[in-house]
Amino acid sequence: MFKLEFKEKIKLFRTLHDQNNPLMLPNAWDASSAKIFERNDFQAIGTTSAGIAATLGYPDGEKIPLELMLNSISNISKNTKLPVSADIEGGYAANIFDLRKILNELEKFEVVGINIEDGRGTYLREINEQKVILDFIKAYSPHLFINARIDSFWLDIGDLKDRIKDVIVRAEEYKKSGADCIFIPGVKDIETIKVLRENIELPINLLQSENLNSMQNIKTLKIERVSLGSSAFRNILTNLDKISSTFKQGKLLHSNGNLTYQDLNLLMD
Repeated sequence: MFKLEFKEKIKLFRTLHDQNNPLMLPNAWDASSAKIFERNDFQAIGTTSAGIAATLGYPDGEKIPLELMLNSISNISKNTKLPVSADIEGGYAANIFDLRKILNELEKFEVVGINIEDGRGTYLREINEQKVILDFIKAYSPHLFINARIDSFWLDIGDLKDRIKDVIVRAEEYKKSGADCIFIPGVKDIETIKVLRENIELPINLLQSENLNSMQNIKTLKIERVSLGSSAFRNILTNLDKISSTFKQGKLLHSNGNLTYQDLNLLMD
């Protein structure tokens, strides 16, 4: 695959958010995962903050030092030819000056988009507070594709009716502040997805779930983007746990179908 120039990556990533051809976005945590996703002909790659943090010994939720998170995002970006969207959680910034430094680094890494969330552990940022952040990002880095994450469902705040209303209100306000897409993790119910789709103008990003299990289903619901989140990383850790148990018992680890040592080195070359 030829290497796209940064401006071409930016333009391409925006065009990928199409209801008729939804963007299936895998989330990488290191160079090897990014290369595997690229090898499987994905059109773009996101990062997973949870996967990156866990790889380096931290829980998710901005517990990892910012420098380590940025180093990982840089490493992922420089090891793939695909457009990369970075998960920067809530922004890792105590003030706008700190946020400016982060945006400068992301531009150096040729990152084309970001996830920026309004969840703060157990509560949501006030709408106006989040809008200030979005307004600044759009003004300072207008090229960035802003995937505005709304955590009402993820944090299970309020009853279903209030949750839906809150997401719709926030989506409209975030759109006014420059959001390009609305990410609503935690939504799985088909009827809820339909209500949100009917009331949100911007492209919608959801996490893959049992109700988003086929391309036709995703197209029918008119969802533009579906992400893996940290699920691929967690799946690998689950398999590693099983491998560990098997090996500890002295049983043979079957390697049929595994990457060979030579294939691994070719992948990283």
